[in-house]
Amino acid sequence: MRSDSPRSLAAEAALFYETIAERLEPELRAAGLTMGAFELLSSVHAARGQAHQAELARRLGISPPTLCETLRAAVRDGLVEQVEDPSDARMRRVRLTAAGNRALSAALAAIDRLDQEVAQALGERRAAELAAALRQAYAERLSGLGEAQGTCTSHLSVVDRDGMAVALTTTLLSSFGSRMVLPGTGILMNNGVMWFDPRPGTANAIRPGGRPLTNMCPVVLRDGEAVRLVAGASGGRRILPAVLQMLCFAGRFGMGAEAAAAHPRIDVSGGEAVTADPRLPPEVLEALRAAEPVEVQEHTVLPANYACPNLILRAADGLFEGVADLRTPGATAIAAC
Repeated sequence: MRSDSPRSLAAEAALFYETIAERLEPELRAAGLTMGAFELLSSVHAARGQAHQAELARRLGISPPTLCETLRAAVRDGLVEQVEDPSDARMRRVRLTAAGNRALSAALAAIDRLDQEVAQALGERRAAELAAALRQAYAERLSGLGEAQGTCTSHLSVVDRDGMAVALTTTLLSSFGSRMVLPGTGILMNNGVMWFDPRPGTANAIRPGGRPLTNMCPVVLRDGEAVRLVAGASGGRRILPAVLQMLCFAGRFGMGAEAAAAHPRIDVSGGEAVTADPRLPPEVLEALRAAEPVEVQEHTVLPANYACPNLILRAADGLFEGVADLRTPGATAIAAC
């Protein structure tokens, strides 16, 4: 069956969602881990057993008290141990036990398998179709929509204990916006008037009461009255492709929040070439090259070649799990008290 439109592509993705047998969370449970425990073991491993609790909390972007419960459970389950710091008897370092190393290796192998399953399910041709659909949508956006790209953008995804959800994107556009601070509130005003097209008669022309073209894409996905997913991103014109792919990874392919955030992406945001993460399988990169010009670029902190999404997802047990962009130093995820 050929897919020539975003709608048919989404329909095929829905079928793949039903046929992918294994998911990350069941794999983690089989390894004896929760998502929180997996994140802790990953950070302990990255620190080579030299980190204290406060350092681990900093690496995970959470407060030390928030880390306490997960750390206590990991010690109880024999996954990590706390040992005296030889340079400071008042401090205790956290390191993996043999059982923790085995569990982490099993979890990382599961993530690799899931990446391959998604790549195979999406297929070489469908990856190229996704790039073509994003390019078409971006061209239509610039030519016919009047509701501009920029920097200094922040996005918040929030779910409270009662299930109220908020996806909020705000931007200054340029660094420090208009350089004007409202004296009564301390709010820094943006210089968003430059989002308008100065040419009269165009879709995005400046006019009384007009709203300029923007890149924001905050999303709250519900299943009936229950919140299923909250997402959005910063990153100017790269926001839309990032949010779309996060929705596909989590909503269609059943990835958990961290797996979706870590999965390699493409970016199609108005340039001549499709930007592709080199971690994509070789056959996917070749299929993209057959359909579009491709620039392979690493997902790095600087330069920022991709948007910076964050995501809150309702897990199978009904609890919410959240993740901020893994390569944005200022991004963080905070658990509810």
